[in-house]
Amino acid sequence: MLKMSMSEISTVPESVKPSAASLEELLTGDEILLSCKAFAQWLRSLKCGGPFGSVLEALLFPRIVAVLDSSYVFQDLLHFEKIGGPTAFIHCLQADVLVPYAAVRAAYEVRQRIIEIPDEALRSKLLNRWESVYVPHMRFVADRNAPANPHGLRDSNDAPFVNAFDDLQAQTLIAWDPDLQVLELGPKEPHRFLIDLRHHARSKTVGAYFTIGGTMIGVTSVKALVGSLQCLVRCLQFVHRNVPWLLPAAAALVAGLLALPQTRQFLSRTLDRTIDLLGDMCIKAINAVETSVLPVIQRGEQAGIRIQEQLSSRLRPERLIDYAWHVLTTEGAALDVRTVADRVLGAGYKPRNQTVSLAYLRRVLTRDDRFQSLGDDKWTVRILTPKAQSAS
Repeated sequence: MLKMSMSEISTVPESVKPSAASLEELLTGDEILLSCKAFAQWLRSLKCGGPFGSVLEALLFPRIVAVLDSSYVFQDLLHFEKIGGPTAFIHCLQADVLVPYAAVRAAYEVRQRIIEIPDEALRSKLLNRWESVYVPHMRFVADRNAPANPHGLRDSNDAPFVNAFDDLQAQTLIAWDPDLQVLELGPKEPHRFLIDLRHHARSKTVGAYFTIGGTMIGVTSVKALVGSLQCLVRCLQFVHRNVPWLLPAAAALVAGLLALPQTRQFLSRTLDRTIDLLGDMCIKAINAVETSVLPVIQRGEQAGIRIQEQLSSRLRPERLIDYAWHVLTTEGAALDVRTVADRVLGAGYKPRNQTVSLAYLRRVLTRDDRFQSLGDDKWTVRILTPKAQSAS
């Protein structure tokens, strides 16, 4: 990022100083995607079984469990270089709406294709970007006890990617390889699919912010307004319980002030000005929503429909271990046992006593070699780091 000192900034001519970003630019820019990840993680950390469970479920952003083949990753690296900035794939990673897995073979193949580039400067730049930008987000899984040629593949070298797709119960296989695309396990136009996913993520982020802010139009506005009033009432009740003298004292003070003619005249003039100001603000807000917010939300909804049409359905879990696998593959990161227990209940697991025994869950995870413990009672899907790959 280019940095300038204060003296340098002050010497920039007024005519070339950047103007403030418009609402549309803010809603379709990178910042809203970067804020999406932390916001979504906060939403997922809340208990979804309470009275606001349905609202939280509607606000949650899509998270697509995907397997990528080396051909798409390498082409995305080249596209990053061509456009001089993050691609739709990187944007989806930043927004945490894509959980990318790859067979361990991809780590070798991508690196090998980069090394074969004759241009030394380009080769060095792509290798550095691959290791610093892509690898930290990729989750490389080993090919374990799977058929050598699943789905009747024409090229047996593609088997690890299809095996990973089957083993992870992934929702899509993102690939440019025609031998993989013919299996119809993923989108025919993977780049367009990721652009749609980016649109959908932005739309959900905007919708969530407006809903929580109480300014979402349509059906949600009524719910948000009721929720805000309920919150206000609860706050007043809390103040009354803990500081019982405060509200009567405030009411007496207001009554005394209103008894003065000067106060009533001042409040009347202020109220008139406030009504005029709020009227102008409402008109501007409505115009902004119609011209900037609604198109983003509508485009995202249309993109969401296209995304769902191209996803494979994940198998419905039955056993506790299947639910744990579903939760941890979707999370793509380590979770402590208690959180895993809460998530499997949220995913639909129904134990006899309505609770998951943490001791039993630990035993189940320990016995299955698909999981690995990271200490501090945290578990994740067994993945391979680039160092482990080079050593194996």
